[in-house]
Amino acid sequence: MECCLNNVCSFTAYHFLILFLIYKYSRIIQKFEMKKCFIISFDIHELSRPSVVAALKSYGTWAKFNNSTWALVSDKSSKEIRDHLKSFLLPSDKLIVIKAGDTAAWRNFSTTTSDWLKKYIK
Repeated sequence: MECCLNNVCSFTAYHFLILFLIYKYSRIIQKFEMKKCFIISFDIHELSRPSVVAALKSYGTWAKFNNSTWALVSDKSSKEIRDHLKSFLLPSDKLIVIKAGDTAAWRNFSTTTSDWLKKYIK
């Protein structure tokens, strides 16, 4: 009987360890696959604007705050987004891509934009 009990205990401990490792690694994988919110601001020539706007909209989930400040949601890094957008810029155009944090405050945005911010900045 003692041998059986030891086997049951080690079997349970073994399964617990496997479940823990699956949980731990799935959380790590999820962390890398999670989409993040980015704030993009630019000072660009009017010739660049239509192609940059189209590129920003191509990310699917985006919000326009004003003519030169946008936000988007992506699983890419800030460098990858910058590199994608810079292909539409003139040499003198300025661009910054910032990964949004978990808090924000704003004023005088439309209800739609405010709702977007509440949903994606977290």
